Amino acid sequence: MKRIKALITENWQLKFLSLLLALSLWFWVNLSGKVPLIVSKDVQLVNENANYEYRLQARRVRIKLYIPQGTKINSVAEDVKAYVDVGGLKPGEYVLPLKVDTKFKFVVKVEEIDPEYTKVFVREKPRKGQ
Repeated sequence: MKRIKALITENWQLKFLSLLLALSLWFWVNLSGKVPLIVSKDVQLVNENANYEYRLQARRVRIKLYIPQGTKINSVAEDVKAYVDVGGLKPGEYVLPLKVDTKFKFVVKVEEIDPEYTKVFVREKPRKGQ
């Protein structure tokens, strides 16, 4: 048992460094060849207040991504989400940034969002019976 422990703990700094170098080389080889992908997505609202109605000037957004060569384009395109965070807004007119999210954050690079901002119109919902 002591021999196994010594095998692991002796020169642990060098072993850790070699692991980091191996991982870096693996990522560089597998992710260096990137190809552009352009997708068009509907803009979603996040953190909506049930008492307000929201209207967006830009309902669709064009997103330019760079993805690794050999990646399944359909799975990446389906996973991309464009959204606007409307949390905490009161009635009025706002210009908010469009945000993009994907499961493949470390692999997919978002290069461009068109448009980058959208106007958001917020108003109170009419009360029922009025």
